[in-house]
Amino acid sequence: MKLVHQDWEKPVIMDNEKVPLISVENPQCLYNTLKELEEESRTGIGNFVLSEGSKILDMKKQFLFVGSPWGMDLNDRKLTTKLIACITGKAQDEIYYRKSEELCSTIQNWLEELTMDMPLPVAYDLDVDLEVLFKALHVHLEEQGESLAEKMLTFMKSWDILCGETAFAFYGFRNLMALEERPLFYENAKEENLNFVLIEGPCHDTIEAEDLFIIDKDLCQIFE
Repeated sequence: MKLVHQDWEKPVIMDNEKVPLISVENPQCLYNTLKELEEESRTGIGNFVLSEGSKILDMKKQFLFVGSPWGMDLNDRKLTTKLIACITGKAQDEIYYRKSEELCSTIQNWLEELTMDMPLPVAYDLDVDLEVLFKALHVHLEEQGESLAEKMLTFMKSWDILCGETAFAFYGFRNLMALEERPLFYENAKEENLNFVLIEGPCHDTIEAEDLFIIDKDLCQIFE
């Protein structure tokens, strides 16, 4: 995937050998950049353009801006909805259809027994809504891993699997990772074919695996 901005001289390539790292040293420019990314992630409207090959992608559907580690919510409503829909579809396919029917029949029989001796006109639907059942069971994604890098990998994989291939922009994550942790994180992300860009303020400890693009305090753009 490729992310471009009308004011940037360099496109951000997310599927090459190195991880794109954007260092914005000018505070006002950094604020404006983050604001634009957040708005375009939410509305799909803005100056950033996301593409894959010759195809322009919908930023609202295939781009996600994460402004802090606390923004990685695996119980995000969209993720949970997609997860339950996925499990519901699997429960209704030819492999699990019989077991699903048996479960629904068991629930109906159980309800019938529970209400048989009650001196009240109890009624219930004969068709069991599996989606409602899964919601009642609080089906959700569970966080895995203790490090920030592990949580990022789980978060990105979850979105890719449930919502389709997604490009991510993370602000302030890289500087929270230990220097020795980054190479393995980048390698694992590459193996999973995850598309993402890291955005920071000033960066002074870059490594070989990072493709650095600097917008300095004077708004000069510096890159190789």
